[in-house]
Amino acid sequence: MPHEIPEPGGKFGPYESKVAWPILYIDGEMPFEVMRQRIVSLHGSIPDDLDFLSHELLFHQEQATLNLSDFAPQEAIVDFCLAKGIRVLFLDNLSCLFSGLRENESDAWEPVKAWLLTLRRHRIAVIVVHHAGRNPNHMRGTTRCEDDVFWVIRLEEPADAKVTKAPGARFITRFTKCRGAATEPLSYD
Repeated sequence: MPHEIPEPGGKFGPYESKVAWPILYIDGEMPFEVMRQRIVSLHGSIPDDLDFLSHELLFHQEQATLNLSDFAPQEAIVDFCLAKGIRVLFLDNLSCLFSGLRENESDAWEPVKAWLLTLRRHRIAVIVVHHAGRNPNHMRGTTRCEDDVFWVIRLEEPADAKVTKAPGARFITRFTKCRGAATEPLSYD
């Protein structure tokens, strides 16, 4: 399926995007106003190429909840992405958006894996936000959910974070899986 090449993208730390793709950000946890403020503080405004689906707005406007463990909302999201030309989909976060999914049971992940592979086949990149487990070096739940992914980025608290007490949040990115990368991606503080 041919796609228009978008305008050049942006840069964040050592990471640079050569293109800017339309984005759908699905939030299952945070108040909408907090997410809106975060986007504006990072970008300066709400970007034209960003669509946002908030669990809070969905509930207040439609009296509906969002559970991406079910086929119907998965299909609706694929249809929306294809209709709008979405090329990057953020799912924030796995625990909130996939209600009833038994995180520790690998077979429970199969319907989600199938959906994520469908999105990949449509050339839609998916970024899933998930919490760390008791061992902060691994995400919570079964490692099977990482089998088909190309990249896994872990956010770590810097060793000096408790000493510096800087306002806001500070993290170091660590790439724990980077399939297909020409070189090992840099960490960023």
